[in-house]
Amino acid sequence: MNKIKITLALFTGLLLVAVTGCDLLPPLPLLTETRPPVTTTRLPPDLTVAANRILPATVIVDTPFATGTGWVYDSSGIIVTNYHVIQGVRSQNVVVTLNDGRRFNVRSVAADPISDLAIMKVNASGLPAAVIGSSPRSG
Repeated sequence: MNKIKITLALFTGLLLVAVTGCDLLPPLPLLTETRPPVTTTRLPPDLTVAANRILPATVIVDTPFATGTGWVYDSSGIIVTNYHVIQGVRSQNVVVTLNDGRRFNVRSVAADPISDLAIMKVNASGLPAAVIGSSPRSG
């Protein structure tokens, strides 16, 4: 009987502390004010510039089982995507669609499942390749 009284007293005490808003406990999610997310229709100028630069080199990778994205690494037809997009699919069943709408069948694939990286080759030249840069190191 004594254990029941102690348990009931602790429960009642915690309930009172939670309802009265004690600073020791986080506020209850149902009692906090929520605000709608801030939405914007414009990208920051730097992001818009970056998006416009990479868009021509961005591709869609279609397989019978998945769709993903990738990018043109080299204008000679070398394209990079994630391994999980092409996993378990023969290269002949992978189609790459460029931003301008051109479609290419993948001829060959080299992949590294550990890093989730796949390199594909399509029979094309003059593709809009991404410009690879570097960022300054901090520290």
